[in-house]
Amino acid sequence: MSLVQMRLTEFYERVRGVFFRTKEYFKTAKREKGIRQALKYLVIFTVFFLSFTTYYYLANINELFGEVSRVTGLEAVEIPLTPIIFIGFFLFLLVFLVLFAFVRYWATHIIVKIFNKKARYQDTYKAMSYSGAPGYLGGPFLLASFLLLPFLGRTWAWFFFVPSIAAYIGFELYSVYLRSKALSLVQGLGFWKALLCIYVLGFIVFMLLVIIIYLVLLIVALLIFLLISMF
Repeated sequence: MSLVQMRLTEFYERVRGVFFRTKEYFKTAKREKGIRQALKYLVIFTVFFLSFTTYYYLANINELFGEVSRVTGLEAVEIPLTPIIFIGFFLFLLVFLVLFAFVRYWATHIIVKIFNKKARYQDTYKAMSYSGAPGYLGGPFLLASFLLLPFLGRTWAWFFFVPSIAAYIGFELYSVYLRSKALSLVQGLGFWKALLCIYVLGFIVFMLLVIIIYLVLLIVALLIFLLISMF
């Protein structure tokens, strides 16, 4: 068996374990050293998600620039949808989403530490990264339903739109369950307590962190602008 086949087999077994043998898998995952494997797993599913959504994001940015131009009267700026721009924007989104995950999981871990003083961040990271895969699989269904809707007749639109939305909701709900279950297993919390850590208290902490980071970046940008204007 070649190295590529071995890696693919290993990845397949990991996905199957996360999705269908959750309890057994996360007992093993907790013994993994560091977050390297979980990070690679997260990157693979993020790449899958962005493969379907990057072009859509770029098109939406151009529409946004067009709206700003119409409102303000300024000259419209349009990003050319070339392969180089696509790849560059794809890589930017990949790095952004991976870093975004670090902050999001850290916010969850802050709340986890309230209930389990011995909790380790790497365990929270592994639980959140591995179990978040269904959410990345559901995104393309939602996107496809909106992109193809204008090209389908009214009858076919409903036949396509409803199953796509149902698939998206199903993947998202399963992701909520899987993340709560995984976190409860690796950090020794009850299911509902884990759910609270991720989607209620953890989300509040995360939004506060986002606001703080935004304000810091805004202050830095203003200071740079003032320094430039002085010379």
